Formats: sequence, C-alpha cells, structure tokens
Amino acid sequence: MVKQKPKPLSCYIYSTSRWEISKILKEISFGGAAMNHSIMQLTNIELPFGGVGFSGMGSYHGKGGLNTITHYKSILDKPSWIEPNIKYPSYSILKLKIVKWLFK
Repeated sequence: MVKQKPKPLSCYIYSTSRWEISKILKEISFGGAAMNHSIMQLTNIELPFGGVGFSGMGSYHGKGGLNTITHYKSILDKPSWIEPNIKYPSYSILKLKIVKWLFK
C-alpha cells in the first residue's frame, strides 16, 4: 500500500521482527524512520531530518543540515609554469604511447 503512494516524510515501524523491519527499511523510500517509536528521530540532532520527492528535499539538523545549506565549490589550482601539452587534444599515436609508458 505504501509503495502505491508518494514517498512519505517519515516511516514508523512497530515490530519485534528484525526481518520485517529490515525488509521495510530496504523497500520503502522515506525521509526518516523510527522503530517502535514515533517522532523521536526528530529530537536527535545527529540524525538528519528531511524528505524525499514531494515530501521535501534536503536534510536538516546536525551535519546533514549543514551539508544541505552549504554550497561546495570545486576548485582546480593549476600551476602557471611549464605544462606539457600531452594531456590536451589533438591526441596522436605518439601521445598515447607516452601516456601508456608513464602509467606502467
């Protein structure tokens, strides 16, 4: 029934069966879960809180929340001194042989 609906924000599983709990956790996509309790995962700041799909995007609380609001920049710092052109096109048979030799 749950799989036929949009992804839930939270999933609360009440069971003593480890097999049943594991099966639900693997097969259902949701934002956060608690076993044999309701809502308590929200009180732990180490557990990111957020949804999947229409139930929300991103995570809040702790490191997960920091990662959600942080923009990581990819930066390449290339030296300005001499650089061989072997890594740039156009690629020739000779360049291929040199690269293969370098990585042996």
